[in-house]
Amino acid sequence: MAQKTLLEQSSEQKDFETLIAQAKEVVAKLNANDIGLKDSLRLFKEGTEILKQAQDMLESAKLEFEEITQKMKS
Repeated sequence: MAQKTLLEQSSEQKDFETLIAQAKEVVAKLNANDIGLKDSLRLFKEGTEILKQAQDMLESAKLEFEEITQKMKS
């Protein structure tokens, strides 16, 4: 059975902190001296997709926060 990529794992768990931890793991792997070009590109793509998910979550939270504060002002 193939091991799940970090992106596949992050799709199952929509938790911001988990996504950030996975992005940090990708960065650590990319900083390793023994990684080849093909793996580097795969990890880079995976990392950017993970960060996009995290960014989307932040934007959603920001909108929710703005809605709540708008209701409080009314």
